[in-house]
Amino acid sequence: MLDIVALLTDQDDYTKTRNYWKYLKAKLKKENIELVSATTQLKFLAPDGKKRLVDMLDYKGIILLGKEFPGK
Repeated sequence: MLDIVALLTDQDDYTKTRNYWKYLKAKLKKENIELVSATTQLKFLAPDGKKRLVDMLDYKGIILLGKEFPGK
């Protein structure tokens, strides 16, 4: 999920990308946008060796997310 947001925002800083996704996710949830309900969390192994919950989207969710970035 963050890799898609990083691509759409042309951002290579992980922290900035993560913060932007948190902001966008809260905004979409507040606006009752379907994308947030389509987000699933799965546990993945992080670089620090711990398993962390990560937001995941299916193809439809990726398309919906892309529509939130009209300039892309």
